[in-house]
Amino acid sequence: MEKVILFIVIAFTTNSFLAQVGINSNGATPDPSAGLDIDYTDKGLLPPRLTTAQRTAISNPADGLVVYDTDVSCLFFYQASTFTWVNTCNGGAPTRYIGELYGGGVVFWVDGSGEHGLVVSMIDLSSSQAWSNIVNVFIGTTDKWDGISNTTAIIGQSGHTNSAAKLCADYTNADYGTGTYSDWYLPSIYELNYLWNNIWPISKALALDGNAATTLLVPTRYWSSSEDYINYSWFLDFFNGSTSNDNKIYTYPVRAIRAF
Repeated sequence: MEKVILFIVIAFTTNSFLAQVGINSNGATPDPSAGLDIDYTDKGLLPPRLTTAQRTAISNPADGLVVYDTDVSCLFFYQASTFTWVNTCNGGAPTRYIGELYGGGVVFWVDGSGEHGLVVSMIDLSSSQAWSNIVNVFIGTTDKWDGISNTTAIIGQSGHTNSAAKLCADYTNADYGTGTYSDWYLPSIYELNYLWNNIWPISKALALDGNAATTLLVPTRYWSSSEDYINYSWFLDFFNGSTSNDNKIYTYPVRAIRAF
């Protein structure tokens, strides 16, 4: 016991200049995201007790970082592969919610499992983009719900060079604290409807995220990836939630989404 106490005292002394502590038998440097990094196989850990706000404010948490959340009385560990704090009181299953900053953007729809849904980008990709450089052509395979397939169909047209769909498909978001992703697409009109139906929590999340680079949805028309017929495609007006169609040559803002 005396040796253990002496080892702890030495560890605290030698690491005090880093404001971090590594307790182990191999002299390893503590992970930068951990205040205390313990490496033992025969002892337990009484973890730090943090509020939810303090837990989520940890910068670049390490995979497996553990804290006890005093607001919800549960133990959490960080899963780096999904950029997720996992609540062990939920059986280890991450549960997403509308308005959460997650997956490179803001969650605006979640399925019944609480683990899968849709995320909208933190910025407009353009404030003035034509639906496509190709007009007088009806693709015919786009529909009102499947934005991923619609985006692929638009970009796959012969002679295609630029479009609202291509902006989304080419997009890789900046890291706003929830990871970077490159699987964005132009939402279908039904997906835009879901976004509009949750405009309040989305706007709140974007307004209060503390990042000057992110932007609110503009109260104007946004392109969807859903065609109507030949020269026309559907848009949603984020001023009043109405949907209609317009000529593909017209220019409107573009906002990307992705699924998780």
